Amino acid sequence: MKNKISKVIAICLVCLSLFSMSAFALTSYQHYIVDVPAVNGSVQTTTQTKSKTGYSGNIRVDAVGGGKKLDCRMRDEDKSAGAWVNNITTGSEETLLSRASHEKGDKMHVYFSNKLTTVVAVTTSGYWRCDS
Repeated sequence: MKNKISKVIAICLVCLSLFSMSAFALTSYQHYIVDVPAVNGSVQTTTQTKSKTGYSGNIRVDAVGGGKKLDCRMRDEDKSAGAWVNNITTGSEETLLSRASHEKGDKMHVYFSNKLTTVVAVTTSGYWRCDS
């Protein structure tokens, strides 16, 4: 009897841990490297699929060329975007705000914009995810 109770408890614990991991599964960080065109130019990363409605994303910037500053935001394929994150530089770690319209299953990307006064293209690289 004691052995049966132990087995039932063990099975319940395994099921509970599997459920909790799937309930909180988030997107993984994805590497990006893009060249942002000069003079207010813009470019986007490849897409990720949102796994949770209402969750914001994250960006970790490994490099922004030439010591320049860029602006970025997360947006979906319909160009519905979260708030701008201004003046990212090498080493920046920022939250990419989501919108209420960004739902599970939406294809998301990071949209970068160069400054109006930046007369050269700027290469940036790092990691991002659309759910944090």
